[in-house]
Amino acid sequence: MLSDVRKNEPSVEAVANNQITLSLEGLPDRYSDTAKEIVGTIPGADPNSRIAVELSDSGEIDLCNQSFGNGIGWFTQNRIMLTPEQLVALQTLIQRVSGKLQEREAEAANKERLIPIRPGYR
Repeated sequence: MLSDVRKNEPSVEAVANNQITLSLEGLPDRYSDTAKEIVGTIPGADPNSRIAVELSDSGEIDLCNQSFGNGIGWFTQNRIMLTPEQLVALQTLIQRVSGKLQEREAEAANKERLIPIRPGYR
């Protein structure tokens, strides 16, 4: 039902001749026609997926989970919207994770170098 639309989401204004008109009125500026630049991409698990990092003119950062479709090209499945402050916090967390991964690799390498000695061996 049209009256069931939640606050701050696109609403259907009219349905006529198999065409739907959406109203973006009342939505946050996030949904406006702000220009976005794809700063870079990270390959996904398969050739038809990737993560794109977008930067808007207003300084917002989007991490976009994208898929490739024949005849369509790359399209966003979902996105995580970050403020500049959240990006800084995410960078800090990524550095921590990177450090922990290096520690684990070093521990694994040390374990491989140890030679187990059987009890009673002289």
